[in-house]
Amino acid sequence: MNKKRTNLKKYISFHTHFVQTEFIFSVINVPLKTLVYEVKMMRAEWLAIARNKMILISIIGVILIPSLYSGIFVWAFWDPYGMIKKLPVAMVNLDQPVQYKGDTISVGNDIIDELRKDHKVKWEFVSEQEGVQGLRKNRYYAMIQIPKDFSKNLTSVIENKPKRAKIEYIPNTGYNFVSTKITDSASEALRKTISENITEHYTSVLFNQFGDIYHALNKAHNGGIELVNGLDTLHTKSNQLLSGLKQQQPSIHELATGSAQLYSKTAELSNGLLGFEKKLDSISSNMKEVTKFIDSIYPKLQTNLSTLNNQINEIMNRLNQTTNQMEQLKRLVPTLQSDIQKYTANHPETANDPNFQAVLTGIGQLSEIIKTMNFGKVENQLSGLSSMLQSLKDQQLSLPSKQLNTTAQLDTYLNQFRTAANGSIALKNGAKKIAEGTKTVENGWGTLIHSVSLLTDGEDQLLTGAKKLSKGLNDLKEAIGAVKGANNARNSMFAAPVEVKRKDMTEGITYGAGFTPYFLSLGLFVGPLMLTTIYNLRDPVGNPTSGLGWLISKYSVLIVVILGQSLITALFLLLTFHLAVQSIPLFLLFSFISSLAFGTLIMFLAAGFGNPGKFVALVALILQLTTSGGSYPVELIAPALQPFHRFLPMSYAVAGLRDVMFTGDFSAMWHQAGILAGYFIVSLILLIALFVNRFKKLKEEA
Repeated sequence: MNKKRTNLKKYISFHTHFVQTEFIFSVINVPLKTLVYEVKMMRAEWLAIARNKMILISIIGVILIPSLYSGIFVWAFWDPYGMIKKLPVAMVNLDQPVQYKGDTISVGNDIIDELRKDHKVKWEFVSEQEGVQGLRKNRYYAMIQIPKDFSKNLTSVIENKPKRAKIEYIPNTGYNFVSTKITDSASEALRKTISENITEHYTSVLFNQFGDIYHALNKAHNGGIELVNGLDTLHTKSNQLLSGLKQQQPSIHELATGSAQLYSKTAELSNGLLGFEKKLDSISSNMKEVTKFIDSIYPKLQTNLSTLNNQINEIMNRLNQTTNQMEQLKRLVPTLQSDIQKYTANHPETANDPNFQAVLTGIGQLSEIIKTMNFGKVENQLSGLSSMLQSLKDQQLSLPSKQLNTTAQLDTYLNQFRTAANGSIALKNGAKKIAEGTKTVENGWGTLIHSVSLLTDGEDQLLTGAKKLSKGLNDLKEAIGAVKGANNARNSMFAAPVEVKRKDMTEGITYGAGFTPYFLSLGLFVGPLMLTTIYNLRDPVGNPTSGLGWLISKYSVLIVVILGQSLITALFLLLTFHLAVQSIPLFLLFSFISSLAFGTLIMFLAAGFGNPGKFVALVALILQLTTSGGSYPVELIAPALQPFHRFLPMSYAVAGLRDVMFTGDFSAMWHQAGILAGYFIVSLILLIALFVNRFKKLKEEA
């Protein structure tokens, strides 16, 4: 019973499945009988291939072509820069040694010695003639020549007009242009190494010279300290001089005032004596009148004599004061002259100061006036005059009894008065000179104080600047002392202060691995293109029963080739070169998607347009060689070609393979896969329309 139920279920299930299948085919209007015919057409297609061994072998070859194409390219360019050591480059040294500070400098020989240890390229050390001939006969890819004045120009760095040392680089561009790019890098690396070594050497010499500079700065610093001390002492002395001048200024003013008063009193005395002399002349002319005059003026004369005697005593007192002041002035002037002479010796710039020179002239005149003046003589004359007046006063008491002798005595007195009057005139003139000289000294004294004050201000500024200079020299000495001497690490830092640290976003990519997306895409495109040349993807083997069946029979050959070449090529590259990809399944899948898009598009061009279509596919291949971005960035190619990058499918295949191999950006990979799927779908729709249309025309012709 259970067995019957099971069989019944199987029957119902099979019947249901058959009904569903029949329904599906009825919906798409493809009867099962038509499907059988299409399978027969596809079978006939493959039987025809199997019977023709040449075609079969050719198809197998086409499947393997992408592996050979991409494999050989990747193998050939897997690590070309690792083979640079086999690249022959001629090295010619014409440098002549030079003498520099007692040492022999031969930079050219030093470079050759270093290059003999360097195996980055195959250095060939030859003569200039051999190097030129080697370039002409293509034995060398480049020649580097050190000129004869190389060392000489390097040592000219200490001269006022240094000359840049040059190395002559001659690439053999006509022999192989790409090799010159490699030798360009080698020559630039050589230039950089030489420059760094020379800079390091000069830096070492420079810092060694800093020791001498340090000692020189130390001496300069000590000299600066002595300068500060000397300026400080000079500033102190100048302030003392200024203080002394200011202290003596009131005394100088008093001296000038006293001299003026002395001159005024001596003028009064001289005028009085002259007037009295005239009176005595008139008295001596007529004794009688004199006697009467004496009798009449006796009381007044006695009073006048007393007044005159008092004035003479006052003048004597003034004269004594003036004499004391002049004695002080005599002692002060030599001291002042000595101080000013010392100041002039320490400050030569005062020779051009008119105010200072006026002071010097006034002090000199004052010194000469003081030397020529004789106060003692004047004092003696006044003393004699006072005695005579006193005697006259005494004799006046006995004048009535001595009138007989009055004339003779008056003559004697007249002569004495005349002598005294003449002495008073000399006294007045001397007092005038003293008054003028002391006034000049007073005026010059103020100018001298102002000049010395300016001098002390300048010395103060100079002292401040000298202190700053001394501190700056000390700071510079300490700074140089911190860096003087040999230090290889520091010298290397000066020679190459900047180091470029490379940090790849994707590690372990070799030159050949970097080109793999490009070479793989080319191989997958070349495979279907070659298939169109050895196999007819348009004409049917037998009589087609439908356009879709016709397409399926032809497309089955293409799909086998596409699937075979994508899987075999991808696995061949993975296993042979040990490619490190981010995802092997996605790498295989994306290779198949790329191949599917290329093959479908090429089949449409070849089946739809024949040889012209194949030519268009070939042109598309040529354009994609440059515009896909597989070798050079798109931005570096000709601007007129850059727009093709966006419209050709290989650009998206290269970008997607880079994503799945290197960056691991699978979202970007799926984006590229979607664009390639668009190429596939559009091409497949066009193929269906093409074969359906051709089948209709074939039926109409039949």
